[in-house]
Amino acid sequence: MAYYFYFDKMLLPIPPEKMNIKVGGKNKTMSLINGQEINILKSQSLKEISFQFMIPHTKYPFATYSAGSLSANYYIERLKKLKKEKKTFQFIVVRMMPKGMPMFYTNITCSLEDFELIDDANNGLDQMVSVSLKEWVKYGTVIANIEKDADGNEKIVSKSNQRASSKEIPKTITVGTPISIGGINPTFEIGQGSLWDEIKLATGSDLDFQSILDKNGIINPNTVPVGTVISL
Repeated sequence: MAYYFYFDKMLLPIPPEKMNIKVGGKNKTMSLINGQEINILKSQSLKEISFQFMIPHTKYPFATYSAGSLSANYYIERLKKLKKEKKTFQFIVVRMMPKGMPMFYTNITCSLEDFELIDDANNGLDQMVSVSLKEWVKYGTVIANIEKDADGNEKIVSKSNQRASSKEIPKTITVGTPISIGGINPTFEIGQGSLWDEIKLATGSDLDFQSILDKNGIINPNTVPVGTVISL
């Protein structure tokens, strides 16, 4: 089975051997007067993701190079930049059967909590990196207007959500076509990022990546040529 790990705007050349996604809970256990314990169920906590991946210093035939063979320093600097800029990103894992049929996928908006560079003589010249990610959920402020009734009791009479309005989603996009956002004209080309980057840049939304692949009959998102029209 083939794995493709998209980390921010880069495809990891060699997917990790394993990945852990922890879904914790905030349930609270309490003791009753008679000594019996009860468990008060609450919402799940944010997902925590951890894995190690290898940055090759040599070009291996089993590695996937979407932007050509890059130095280890390129990936390390990208990690440093994520920490410095305190930005969130999309973490995507695409799984495919040996014959190219897509399986389920992972698509989580994350923050980079920490990373560790590991030098191991068993890995030769290659660099190992251990990363910890945490799920990020959109949030916003709500302004509530409170009034008092004749008895002096306060009540909320209206609310206004201050969350920014979402970007209008186009029906189609063309891979490799310059897209104007706020006067900026970035150009996406296959090999500089991922197909998801193109979709995210054009829509500003976290769409169902796998459903878009299925809708357009795309089996391998790494082989979509520039100029392809993608239906959203």
